[in-house]
Amino acid sequence: MVFDPAEVQQYHGKTFVLHSGARYSIDNEGKFHGRPSLEGLNITLLAGLLTGHTGAMIGCFYDDNIGRGKEHLDQIVKAHGVPIAPGLAFVACISTEDMKKTGRLGMYLRSDQLARIE
Repeated sequence: MVFDPAEVQQYHGKTFVLHSGARYSIDNEGKFHGRPSLEGLNITLLAGLLTGHTGAMIGCFYDDNIGRGKEHLDQIVKAHGVPIAPGLAFVACISTEDMKKTGRLGMYLRSDQLARIE
């Protein structure tokens, strides 16, 4: 079966536990919890990324044109996203509407941060 990062519902009700003890979750409506800057925002893409794609992904978060950054980020995640697992970078993209309200694209975690999924 081909992995689709847009099928966020596969992670509804899951909690992502970091080695630091921090916990992030996606509720059954696809909203993010556990990080104040993203609390309650709609997640539209959710995936793991192999190391070779993280540099381009991180660059999207620093693009001075947030719309262009979001478009590029979404393209990277759709093209290279894999199921989330410890040892992979983690990326959560928020909806365009939430991006316009908050000025954020979502979040990412380095490949050494995710301990487990509950």
